[in-house]
Amino acid sequence: AINLLLPPSNTEPMKILAEKIFKFSSEADISKFYLKAVFQQKFATPPKSVTSANDAVTEVVVNPGAIAIVDVAEVSDKSKVKILKISGL
Repeated sequence: AINLLLPPSNTEPMKILAEKIFKFSSEADISKFYLKAVFQQKFATPPKSVTSANDAVTEVVVNPGAIAIVDVAEVSDKSKVKILKISGL
């Protein structure tokens, strides 16, 4: 199973996730999307939000299958995780 970790609200990574990945006009639409999907039983639970890029790295390290969208410049220890750059972002 893949566990998506969402970036903190009102950050550049969350804005990029909403606009470029989900093609939504605002990040609030991401929450609505997941609430609807959970209600329709397409997902068991909505993705967890993290408070910082370093918290995301910690979650990814301890939870197999976890992935996070973060600004790589905010990650202090890049040696613990595999970092993938999304083309054009």
